Order: sequence, then C-alpha cells, then structure tokens
Amino acid sequence: MGIIYQTNKKTGITYAYQNESYWDKEKQQSRANRKLLGKVDSASGTIIPTRAYKKMSQSVESSSVKPGPVAMTKYQRSFFGATYLFDQIGKSLGITTDLKSCFPNDYKKIQSIAYYLILEENNSMSRFSHWQKLHIHPYGEDIVSQRSSELFQSINEENRMRFFEKQGKRRIEKEYWAFDTTSISSYSETLSQVKKGRNKEHDRLPQINLALLFGEESGLPFYYRKLAGNITDVKTIKQLMSEFDVMGYKKVRIVLDRGFYSKKNVDLLYKNHQKFLVGVKLGLNYIKSVLEEERANLRLWSNLKTQFGTYGICRQIDWDYEQERPYKGDTIKDTRRAYLLLFYNPEKAAKDQSDMNDYLTRLYNDLTDGTRKDYCGSDYDKYFTVTETPKRGRKVVPKEEAMREAANNYGYFALLSNEVNDPFEALSIYRSKDIVEKGFGNLKERLNFRRMQVSSELSLNGKLFVGFIALIYLSYVKKKMQDAGLFDKWTLQGLLDELDVIELFEAPTHGRVLGEVTEKQTELYHALGVEPPSL
Repeated sequence: MGIIYQTNKKTGITYAYQNESYWDKEKQQSRANRKLLGKVDSASGTIIPTRAYKKMSQSVESSSVKPGPVAMTKYQRSFFGATYLFDQIGKSLGITTDLKSCFPNDYKKIQSIAYYLILEENNSMSRFSHWQKLHIHPYGEDIVSQRSSELFQSINEENRMRFFEKQGKRRIEKEYWAFDTTSISSYSETLSQVKKGRNKEHDRLPQINLALLFGEESGLPFYYRKLAGNITDVKTIKQLMSEFDVMGYKKVRIVLDRGFYSKKNVDLLYKNHQKFLVGVKLGLNYIKSVLEEERANLRLWSNLKTQFGTYGICRQIDWDYEQERPYKGDTIKDTRRAYLLLFYNPEKAAKDQSDMNDYLTRLYNDLTDGTRKDYCGSDYDKYFTVTETPKRGRKVVPKEEAMREAANNYGYFALLSNEVNDPFEALSIYRSKDIVEKGFGNLKERLNFRRMQVSSELSLNGKLFVGFIALIYLSYVKKKMQDAGLFDKWTLQGLLDELDVIELFEAPTHGRVLGEVTEKQTELYHALGVEPPSL
C-alpha cells in the first residue's frame, strides 16, 4: 500500500491517492484500488483532505463504536395505549414515512403535538408539558411554548407541498375527492389574510378561509390551503387546478358543493380533463327548462329509490364549452357531453317549506324592526316591498309571486357531472362530501381551531399544518368507528380514554413492561384495524 500523486492538466491541481495493489486471479495480472485522499498544497506539500474523504473518515470512526440502548436511570410509568394507536395509524397511512421525508429533523415533534391536540381536547399548548410527563409519545421530551413556536415557524411551504404530494399519490385515482371551504375567525390585526368576509356561521369577527380536500371513500384529508377571508368559494377552483398540476395529480375526480359552480369553473374542469360532480342551482335557465320537461316523470314510482327516499333521473345534455386563448386572441366554442341529474325528495320538500317559512318570518321581523342583517343580502328586496309614510308608518308587503316560484321547487335539487350518469350513484358520491363538513367540525371544536390566536403568518401556517396532521389521525379513527358501528356504544372521547389507560412501565435493569390489555381493549384495536400492543 502506498500513496501516488496525479496532476490534473486542466486545473493544475495535484491530488493524492491511496494505492493498494492486488492480484486478479481471473485476468492473471496485477491490479490496483485507488482511494482519493485529497489535494496537495503546492506551498507546503501537505495533503488537504477533501470533504468526501472527511465524511468517510468520520463515518468510519463513528461506526467503529456501535451505540447501545440508552440505559434507563429511573422508574417511570406512562400512559401508552392511545399514542400506540396513533403510531400504528401513522405507519399504515404512510404519515410517519412522509413526515420523516419532508421534515427529517422535526417529524417526531409534529407527531407528538398532533397526538396531544387529539387527546387533550380544546387545550392550549401550555398544557403540553404536563401531558407529556404522563404519556409515551414520538418525541419523548417536553416541547416548551417557545420551542413549539419555533417549530411552527420552521414549517415552510416547500416541505408542506411535498407532504401533500406524497399523501395524495397514495390515494390518487382510487376515489372521488370532496372539496369545500370554511371560515376561521381571528382577533389578529397583523395577519394579512384576516379579512371581513361572508362567514358561514355568521360570526362578526374578521376571518381567514380554509379549503380542505378529503377522499370520499377513505374519509381522510390530504390537502388544505389557507385563503384570505374575503375570497368566495367560486374563485378558488382555478388555483386548485393549478396546485393539482404542481403536485402532479392527474385524472382526479372531484366533488364540489354548488357554491363552487360557475360556467367558468366548469369550463376549467373540462379544460384540465378533470372528472367532476358539482351541485347546481335550479334557477339556471338550462336547468329550469329540463326540470319543467321532466317534473312529472321525476315523481314516478319507477324513478324512486327507497334506500334514499328520493326520486331521480338523468338527462344527457350538451355543455356549451368555451376556452379563451389569450396567446391567439380568440375563444374556442364547442360542446362537451354532460349529465344533468335531477332529484325530488318529499321529506326535503317538507323541510324546505318549514325552513323557508322560518326564514321569511325572520326577514319580515327584521324589516319591521329596521334591523337588516348583512348576511341576508338582497333577499329582503326579493321577497318583500317596504313602504313608509308619515301617517301609516312602515308597511312590509310580501311579494307572493317570488314566494310561489320558490315554493315550486321545494324538495328538488340537481347535480352536474361529466362522468356519472346513474342518479343514485351520483347522489351517494355527493352525500359523501359531508365528511368535509365533519372534518371542519373536528378541526374547530376538538382541535381548538375555531378562533386562531397567533401573532405571525409563519406561526399561523405552522399551527394549521400540525392541526391538519392531527385531523388525519382523527378522521381515520372516526371513519373506522363508523364502519365498525362503534358509535352505537362509544363516543370518540370515550374510546380514546379506554385505550389511553393502558400503561407502559419502565425500570432500571428490567426494561419495559406492558400493562394489562383487556379483552375489550383488544377488540377495539382490531375494530380500528390495528394489532394490539405487545412487548
């Protein structure tokens, strides 16, 4: 073994190599192995190790002494059963793998905070220190308030999008994706996206909007986006299509509420070759004309599906497709095949009438008292005429023609699709979008996101992401409970409490000892698709 030197003719730099000769039996000749040691300093003649060699040397040194298990120095008894459940869910859904890939230094902290948000309902991060003393969790140490704030601020857009991409590809082409938005109120005066907007819960505080994407069969969320509080649903689809393209999502099937419907949005979905099912308003001219033709047929027994208590029919129509081409200065006009799905539900008709009567009564009282509500918009003028004279005072007169027109459509509703032509298959898919509403409820109520209390954009972005991770675990548990019929006997909190009491005992020189796991707890693990813990 020796050292040889070789000079690069182009750069003039001399490199030193470790040379080891050996005899090649097959070729019956002497051969040599060379390893780069570094470059030679022209002044002193010393060898300066390259980065690669340094790294190799360090790895050899570090690997020569294998780390052993960390010795237990104290007795400790911790709750283990619920966090074990989340550990197994994280493995089966790829959450742990994807988080580790995107956040290699912080993924365990993210998981630990997510577990805490689920198990300690509605508690602030200040309680984490107390909780972690009593529980086994991925990070295994305390995360004080300052460290959690630093964690939230370190979660950047690039790694967040990489996580969405990885999670989405685990379920792409397997199911429809349900998309919807909600509003989250905030007291902050420093967050740029906190704006006055149309709050779906009629909260008067300014807000941010949050868009969520769920798989309709899996019941799991895998994408969200934060929006300014004054952005309406109908404006979000173009950006959604752009981000689908960025994340490489192809052949997506998407379910949309009627708040997202517009001709431009449907044209955009056709342009991007996306399969869609979207709710549509009965007041649109092309729907009114088809409904009037089919109104009598729609209520025939042959079109009734007793499972849904609903009548349904499908009409194939031509969609008037338009695509603007700014680079050519023209607009393509063509037709695309579409399916208009019409429904009538007698129970919905009775409820529509009851709800409308209550709504009209509220409008009438507001006009009589002079207390108009912003969120009622133009409905005051649509259904009533208000006159006021010095002698007779204020008089509120109903517009009965408008009320008759509304009553004519009680119990009717419509969907539009470019793929599904069976009305009841479409209805089943469309109803699955309720999982988004349930997801919003979980995020706001159980995970304490009804009103955000953060002071910076970075903290808000990070806290939303960790809350979103918690929502994946929570949605999985609730879906499994629903599929197994566990809600007949258990609440979500009750089930988690039942598993949480399983203990893990750690003792010096004895290692880990698992506490008792009852038959009931074993059955719950199996129902949730998880093997019970064992050591």
